[in-house]
Order: sequence, then structure tokens, then C-alpha cells
Amino acid sequence: MKCQRLMLAVVVAIIALPGGSFAQQTRAGSQQPARPGVIMVSSQKCAIDAPAKIDSLSKLAFYPILDEMVKEGRLISWGTLEHAWGDEWNFVIYYTATDNAAFFSAWNEAVRRLSQRRPQFLAEFSRLCTEHKDNLYAVMHLSAPVVTQ
Repeated sequence: MKCQRLMLAVVVAIIALPGGSFAQQTRAGSQQPARPGVIMVSSQKCAIDAPAKIDSLSKLAFYPILDEMVKEGRLISWGTLEHAWGDEWNFVIYYTATDNAAFFSAWNEAVRRLSQRRPQFLAEFSRLCTEHKDNLYAVMHLSAPVVTQ
């Protein structure tokens, strides 16, 4: 549990940096900040050498699609975390979006594109990891400073 809280704190700190800050959003027609959004955290149990293999495989197929989702405004940001210390969940990919509906819309489109461009990707990924769990979090507060340029 402590590892999950630490991981979530790291993800929140990452999205508060330039280029991915929820804190810069405002409600339409208002100066009030918008709700900070959501973070989907997908944790994987993988073979000890799998994170590097997943990263190489994903650079060819999945990461470019996620970059498209950000450029199109479907996601705010995404990123990966490799296990440094803690439990057996040793590879994490996270996605940030304005709300649940935006995340699921982006996810469905990303999977559609991935299935068209590299249909074998999910089977390749599944051979490297035995289990996964997904958690969708509503961001309640951000305490990291916002850096503007």
C-alpha cells in the first residue's frame, strides 16, 4: 500500500511539471481552476527483465499512438514507471485526462489504432507480463508547484 501511495505521489508530481499541468486548466468562462482531472494507473507483474523489453516493443508500436492522443487533445499526458523498490508490480504506465469519459474515449481510440497498426502487440505484451491491474484515480489536490515558461 505504501508503494502504491508513493507511486501515485510520483505520478501527480510528474503531471504538475511543464507540458502536463492540470493546474493550468480553467473552467470555461471562468478564472476558477478546473477540477484537476483523472489518472489511470495500469500496473503490470512482469518477468524481471521484461520492463526493458516492454519499453522497446512499445516505442515501436504503442508510444507513438499515445503521443498522437496527446497531440489531438484526447489525453493530457502519459508516461511509464519502472520498478525501483517495493512489491512485484514492476512496470507501470499511466495516462492523464480531463475526466473519466475523456480517458475511456482516448483508450478506445488508442487500442483501435494499435489493433490496426500492430495486431500482434497485445499478444507480445501478454507473454512478458503475467498479471495487470488498472486503477482510475480522480485527482483531488495537487501540492507540487506549477512551473510556467
